[in-house]
Amino acid sequence: MRRFLVLASLSLFFVGSAFGQQGQPAKPAEKPKAQESEKTTITQRESKIAKAGYDVLTELWSFEDATPVSTGQVDLRLTLRWFPEPAVDDDDDSIVQPSIVWGVAENWELSAAVPAWLCDNGNRGPYEDGNYDTFLGALWRFAEQEGYWPAMALGAKVRIPTGEGSDGIDGVLRLNLTNEYDSGIRSHVNGLLKTVNTNNDNNLTDDDDFNWWTYGSGGARDFQWGVVLGLDGPLSDDARWVVDVIHRSSETNGQHNITQADAGLEYQLADNQRLGWAFNASLDHANNDAPYYGVSLTYAYSLAR
Repeated sequence: MRRFLVLASLSLFFVGSAFGQQGQPAKPAEKPKAQESEKTTITQRESKIAKAGYDVLTELWSFEDATPVSTGQVDLRLTLRWFPEPAVDDDDDSIVQPSIVWGVAENWELSAAVPAWLCDNGNRGPYEDGNYDTFLGALWRFAEQEGYWPAMALGAKVRIPTGEGSDGIDGVLRLNLTNEYDSGIRSHVNGLLKTVNTNNDNNLTDDDDFNWWTYGSGGARDFQWGVVLGLDGPLSDDARWVVDVIHRSSETNGQHNITQADAGLEYQLADNQRLGWAFNASLDHANNDAPYYGVSLTYAYSLAR
């Protein structure tokens, strides 16, 4: 049933976008100056978005957009995350994640991150137990937006087991679609596939009360999938709102699919500084008795633009 709802939502998303553009009133042919003025305004807006790096701060959201950072841009980013443990555990979790994002060439972006799990040592998933694993990523924008066809990009990320007690290499492949409208609002659709090859939970399988995520299951799900719908748009010259919904397979065998939502804001503090905030919440109680929610904050500083 959930898969049907996701496919239906995806179809309505594209149909709504197409009719939304078709429904815009046509510009009078007898006013070429107005048309030229509108064209100039759109060009200026697009240049401003490109200068601001939108590209949203992907550390905050379940989706990625198809916009890499500008060629030559180097961002240092710091993300802080907090979320409570389910009812079976009394400890909350916190994550500190430094990362670097580099516009290595036109339409190409490379990234590296080293998230550190704090407090409960990240005991929320079978492949996240080790602290200081390294994540390497790449984004390639292979098609620009043309008419109703969105911009398209491929994103890839791998987890290298540099953390304590961590092993195996995991990988994620995404197809990212982004469409921008005259209002400045952008829509995003992601499809993702993930492979998990870790045994991080092996040393905990004898304690089902503690190792709640493997209780009644066969450990990490080897192949995972997800679909994400996202929107972002302008609040002012220096702020944008962002929302998204993700429906994905569970991280462990024997568990239900998961639906989550994110909502928040991003601020352009200066030409080379951005700040983002997001609230994350589960839309179901698929795998535990307590509702999942969390808060994330990202600060980005551009060393070069």
